Order: sequence, then structure tokens, then C-alpha cells
Amino acid sequence: MLSQGAIQISVNRRARFERSSAVLRERTAAPKIAAFFLASLLSISPVASKNSASNNLLAQIPAGATGAAQSNLNNISLTIKSLDNSARAIYPSLNRKQHQPCMVGGASVVPVSKEQLEIAEPAADQRVEVEPPCLKALVAVNRNVNPFALDSDIEQPITLRDVLLTATGANLNILESASVLQIHQWAYVNAMTNFLPTVNLGVNEIGLKSTIQLPLKSTGASPGSSTPVTTQVSQIALATPLTVLTSGFNWTPIQGGRLLSRVHAQRHQLRAAGARLTGEISETLLAATHCYWDLMYNTAVLQIRVAAVGTSEEQVRQNTSFSKHGLGTTLDVLQAKAQLAKDRQNLLDQQRIRRSSAIKLAHILNSNLGQDLIPVEKMLRKTCLISPHIPVRQLLSIAIDNRPELKRYEQLRLAARQQINIARADLLPSVSLGGNIFGIASKVGTMSPTYLLNFGVNWQLQGLGTTATTDVATARWQARQAMLQAHQAFLNVCDQVRNSYNETITAERAIDLATNEVLSAQEELRLARLRLASGLSTNLEVLTAQRDLTQARIDQALALVNFNKSQTQVLHDIGLISIDTLTKGSVVDAPLRR
Repeated sequence: MLSQGAIQISVNRRARFERSSAVLRERTAAPKIAAFFLASLLSISPVASKNSASNNLLAQIPAGATGAAQSNLNNISLTIKSLDNSARAIYPSLNRKQHQPCMVGGASVVPVSKEQLEIAEPAADQRVEVEPPCLKALVAVNRNVNPFALDSDIEQPITLRDVLLTATGANLNILESASVLQIHQWAYVNAMTNFLPTVNLGVNEIGLKSTIQLPLKSTGASPGSSTPVTTQVSQIALATPLTVLTSGFNWTPIQGGRLLSRVHAQRHQLRAAGARLTGEISETLLAATHCYWDLMYNTAVLQIRVAAVGTSEEQVRQNTSFSKHGLGTTLDVLQAKAQLAKDRQNLLDQQRIRRSSAIKLAHILNSNLGQDLIPVEKMLRKTCLISPHIPVRQLLSIAIDNRPELKRYEQLRLAARQQINIARADLLPSVSLGGNIFGIASKVGTMSPTYLLNFGVNWQLQGLGTTATTDVATARWQARQAMLQAHQAFLNVCDQVRNSYNETITAERAIDLATNEVLSAQEELRLARLRLASGLSTNLEVLTAQRDLTQARIDQALALVNFNKSQTQVLHDIGLISIDTLTKGSVVDAPLRR
């Protein structure tokens, strides 16, 4: 059984409905000719009853002009019925018996009842149909140019996942960062090779032509005498090549800690390069996703512009027909033609904008700019990637753990600290160990191998140590600069997370408001057409309603795209952006780890 409150609400609604019906009857009964047009728009036969508005109107016409008036009124009735059918084809929401989702300018909206309009509840299904329009409906710019693809002659269907996969494998920024990573990797290996000894191997051929003064004595006997004779040999001539063989090693493992600090610095640089590559991948995924949504948005707006041109053409035909039968003015026709010209120019501009968005996406993908990228998805809908129930503090915690920028600047800060130890190494001694083997051979004779082994400690203070001291001070300030850059990166991350979080929670509300705006604009256009047909309004009100509906459609598509972009931005700002998280289309309820 119904409660007393429910019965009272029902009585109130019935009373409001009866008052509205009474007002409508008074307005439609006021002008006799307006009643005929209203009956035509409502598909009521003008000869259905003897008391109808058309019979009353014919009764006021002289007998001699009844035939001509009847013929003109029949023509006007057929014209209005044709316009009404065209309007219902373009705007299915005008059909009050329509229960299926209707599409206006590429946008799908579920019509609501009177009670729902009074409560102003947002539509449950907010989505926009995205399909390439018919080429005949577009504005031709050249006979040899496709009005949809313009400069392109190749069509390439794509999906969001295709875009992301192509971007990660072909984007120039990612490839450049990968090259930088390889550079730092080999620099790290190079720094570790300094711990190995240096080996010396050499062969020298020396040409000699000289005389050696040597204190040598020679003893011999003279012919015919038994007395020995002693002579002094003071010169030896050398005129033969001299071959010198050398082999050895030199090892300086201790250089004041320079070698170990250099290895640590290169390792931090390598990790920073890896974080930079991860950051470039994240930025590329974000840019590619935004460009893809822009392409979807511009394609949807193109359809809306096509529908607006069709509506303006119908309005021009209607006003021209009214003017021919004396029911309209030349000003109404000129206003409708001006609106049609404006809509056609907007359509032409939108054709160029859509093609520009496809070129921008192809540029990010490093693909052929001559191909026209066409989204495979036929529905622009709200895609939730981050749950609205996650608090911003948890998002900040996820961002601190996963953002590659924070990891990169932290590694750069640690690398800058190692530069202090490298500069301080010039103030400390170095220890070296070396050994050599020499072998000399010539025509004069051979020399046995000579073995050398040395152990040394070298301590050099360039500029009495002031050069190294100033280098240490410079390295300290560079380390402080790196620390400040890391802190600045931390503040930027927190700023980005909070702003993107605020943007996504407000963008979702904008979708509901844009949907209600579309419903309101549809009803505004329907009532404006009825008031114009009944003589209660002017043509300018209909044109204004058409512009409002077109702008409402565009605002709805923009609200959907902005929400999807904001979700992608939050996913990027917390460091969880990837191909899987962008394409699975589910809500992220818990922190993810890379």
C-alpha cells in the first residue's frame, strides 16, 4: 500500500502535468494558422476532424480562393512533414517514442523521461560514437585531394595498444636514451679496467756508428826477441745494428682512492642513465596516449560538425520554403544561409585539425607521416585507470617509490659525491709496482737478460696542494647543486601528483554536466522548432538552439577526452604508466610495483 507521502507526490505531479497541458492548449489555440502548423509537426492529419484548425482556417478563406488556398496549404503541410522527418532523422531525440540510445553528431545519449529531467540526474552511459564520416558530407578542397585524408593517400587502422607498442620501439627520444645508456655502460666497464696492470712489450733496432774509449791493455812478443811487449788499446769502433728487447709491467693499484671512486661514480651514472631511459619511455607513452585521445576527439568533433552542416542545410530549405509561401522573411533565409556558411567553414577547419592530429601522432611514433592513422575503436567512452577512492597520500607514496625521475636525480647526487673523492685523491700519495726485462744483441756480442723490479711511492702536490684543494671545493658545490636538483625533482613530483589528482576528480564531474547540457540542448532545439512553427518565436531562436546543441556535443566529447587524459596523467605521475596499465581499462585499486 502506498504511503500518504507517496500519494501526495503523485497528486502534485498530476497537477503540474494538467497545468502544463492547459497552458499548451491555450498557446496552440491562440493563432489559427499556428494551430495548423503545430498539427502538421505532430503528424496530425489536417482533415482528421471537422473542428480541426485546418477546417477553421479554410472557413475564413473566400469561396473563390478555397481551391488555391487548399493546394498551398497541402504543399506547406507536405513541406513541414518532410522537414519534421528530416529533423527526426538528424535528432532522434525529437521522437518521444524512442527508447534506444540515439546518436546525434556521433554522440550516443540515452533519452530520459520527464521525471529524470526534473531530477537532473546524469546519464548512466556517457559515450561518443567515433566513425569516419561519409566523404560526400565533407567539404571538398581539391578534386585530386581526399577531403578526409587531405595530403595522405594511405590509411592505417590503429588501436591504442598498437600506438603504445610502436612508440616504445621506434620513438627517437627512447632510442637516444638507449644510446646514452650504452655509453655509460661501457664507461663503467672502462673505469673497472683501471685496476688491471699495464703490460709493456717492445723491440728496438738501433743503428750504431761510434768509437768507444776503453782502458784495455794487450801483451805480446816482438819478432826476434823474447821480451814481452805490452800495448794499450783505447778505442773500439762500433758500426753494427743494436737490437734491444724489452718486456715488463706497471701496476698502480693505489692512487689515493681515485680508481675506486671513479668506478662508483660511473656506476651511479649508469643507473641514472637507466632511470632516464625509463623516464623517456613514460613520457613517450604519455604523449602517445594523449595524441591518440586527441585524434579520437577530433574525429568525433568532425562528425558533430557534419551533423551541424546537415541541420543548417535543412534549416535553409525550411526557411526558403516558408519565404516562398509568404510565411517567412528574407532575413530568416539570409540568417540560415549565414549559419550554414559558418558551419561549413568550421567543418573545413575541423578536417584540417583532424589530419594535423594524425600527423602529430605519426611523428611521435616515428612512422610515415604520409599515412593517415584511423582509430579502430568506434566508441569514445570514459576509461577509469585510477580508483577515485585512493587517497592522495597513497598516490604520493606510490610516486616516491616508482617515479624514474626521483631515481635518476638520486643517482646523479651520489655520482656527484664521488667526484669529491676523485678530486681529493690528488692530495694523497700513489703506490706503484713494476718490472722489466731487457735483452741486447749485436754483431759485437750478446748481453745476458737484465731483470728490473721496482716498488715506488709517489706523492705530488701540484701548486703546493692548492690545485687539488680548489678542485675539492668545486666538487663539493657541484654535489650540493645535484642535491638541490634532486630536491626540486621531489617537489615537482608531489606537485604533479596533486594537480593531476585534482584534475581527474573534477574532470569526471564535467562529464555529467556535459551530458546534461546535451540533453538540455536537445530539448531546447525541439521546443524552438515547435515555437517557430506555431509562430511563438523567431528563426534566430532556432539557430541559437542549433549552435548550443553543436557546442554541447563538442563539450561532451571534450569532457570524455579530458577525463581519459587526466587518468593517464595520474598514472604517469605516480610512475605506474605502462602498456598493460593503459590498455586493460580497469581500475587501479592497489599500489603496483615495477
